[in-house]
Amino acid sequence: MFADDDGKWGPHSRFIESARPDQHGQFKIRGLPPGKYVAIAVDYLEPGDERDPDLLAGWRRRGTSLTLSEGEARTLDLKLSGS
Repeated sequence: MFADDDGKWGPHSRFIESARPDQHGQFKIRGLPPGKYVAIAVDYLEPGDERDPDLLAGWRRRGTSLTLSEGEARTLDLKLSGS
C-alpha cells in the first residue's frame, strides 16, 4: 500500500508499507496515517522496489484506490497483479 500522492513517496516515507501473506494468504498492514492510498498485490519484489517511484506510478494505475480515516480498519480482496 502506498499514498496516492506521489509527493509522499520518499525513501523513508511512512505512507508506504508492504507485507507478506500469512498462512491463509492474508496481508495485514498497520500504522498508516489517514489519507488516500493505493493497494496492489504483486508476486515478487526486490528489496526497495516498494519505494521505487517508477513502479509506484505504474501500480497506481492498476491498483485499488481507498481512503483511510484515523483508526479505520479495512478489508480488501485483491487480485494478484504482475510486478
